[in-house]
Amino acid sequence: MPTIELSQEDIIKWLREAYFAVDGVWFLTLEKRLGLERAVEIDVEVFSAVGKTVGLGCLGT
Repeated sequence: MPTIELSQEDIIKWLREAYFAVDGVWFLTLEKRLGLERAVEIDVEVFSAVGKTVGLGCLGT
């Protein structure tokens, strides 16, 4: 299988895009199953936890 050389910048860009794609699909699935209001509540809860986990809690968010 051939390999592709990627710069650090390209890897970061790809990871960012993949993360947002997964988040979008996840949110739309929640919305479809539970409704918009509940999906937003869960989204806020999850991103609050993620922010604390990766150290963004120190920014007051």
